Amino acid sequence: MKMTVIGAAALAMLVPAAAPAQRNAPIDAPFVLEHSYWLQRGETERFVALFTKNKLPLLQREMAEGRILWMRISRPRLSSNAASQPNLRLTIAWRNPVVAWDDVDPSRFVRTLFKNEKLWREEEAERERLVISRADVPIQEQSITRE
Repeated sequence: MKMTVIGAAALAMLVPAAAPAQRNAPIDAPFVLEHSYWLQRGETERFVALFTKNKLPLLQREMAEGRILWMRISRPRLSSNAASQPNLRLTIAWRNPVVAWDDVDPSRFVRTLFKNEKLWREEEAERERLVISRADVPIQEQSITRE
């Protein structure tokens, strides 16, 4: 699997170019990350089913703790043959950049949320195998609705 993940060290170099408003935001301002997934052909529904079953409950616990402010998943309504179009985007607004990039692992909830940890790990491995490529990019959200 080809993976393009922006780690904390790379983020320090990227943030000034990619998200100037977030760079100047207070340390307690929300920090939005967009996770784009390119999946094996015909496997989007399986990926979404596994994500909903195994990953979403972990993220919802993060939200209940106040670490995540909001989340959304978006998919193209019509599929395209363009390789540049991801099959799925997961956008997460973290409470702040520190929380977004800390080492707190959401899998700490696995034992309390899932009865069969072995099955959870197998299905998560399957979900990861469906991914051809992934990009995690800090983005700037801006509302443009009329008042």
